[in-house]
Amino acid sequence: MRRICFVCIFLFAAALCSAELFNKQFSEAERKRLMSGEIVIRFINTAEKVCVEEGITPEIDAVINEIRATNPNYLAEVLWAIPIEHDTKLTDLAESLFCDMNTFKEIPYYSEAFKKTEPLFTIAEQISAETEGTLTTSLARFCMEPFAPYTATLTIKKTADSFMFLHANNEKLKVAIVKAVEKGALKAGVSLVQYDGYWIVYGAGGVKAPKPPFFRKSLEKAFDNRIKDFASFYIKKVQMAHKTPQTAD
Repeated sequence: MRRICFVCIFLFAAALCSAELFNKQFSEAERKRLMSGEIVIRFINTAEKVCVEEGITPEIDAVINEIRATNPNYLAEVLWAIPIEHDTKLTDLAESLFCDMNTFKEIPYYSEAFKKTEPLFTIAEQISAETEGTLTTSLARFCMEPFAPYTATLTIKKTADSFMFLHANNEKLKVAIVKAVEKGALKAGVSLVQYDGYWIVYGAGGVKAPKPPFFRKSLEKAFDNRIKDFASFYIKKVQMAHKTPQTAD
């Protein structure tokens, strides 16, 4: 009986190790770019086009499920692969970056509408935090212009070989007095997992918001740039900390 159980566990573990993380939405060209060390950013605007399979890692599943729950019509994915090094404590670094609220205010955002670079967040402050085991849940206050300030729930889970960060807005986002985004309709997540000899960074940001015909393209561009600048900032922090060759902006 013990031998049978051992064989079953071995086969289950082998199946997990051989399971394919990426689905058919992820092209061979994108895979080659990713495995060469390049940052891959996908502007897809629908959850049906996410490029990773569910059921492979719980951290990536959590990000995908959080995004899917909004039924987003603005959506982008960011991926990066780093060869695993035994002395690289990437989960510790990720935790230190995402737990420091001052870091959010350092993120630069290039506005194509105004042709200038400005802070992505002008306000980023923690209101409260609660930790239970490997999970920390925080309430924070942000301001991402031109939206009025809003509160969000931040969830962070860290182990020795995985990391997850989730953001969800707790109240409506408004521009002046006009409601632009409903409560819980702005979601973002970042996961860091080990897969096939690599650390895989998978991030996604999605929002359910109006797409006025005359402003659709400019709004999509503004959202895409925010996701790109947010992800690129944190990836560059990792590159600088571990002297990883920078391969993309």
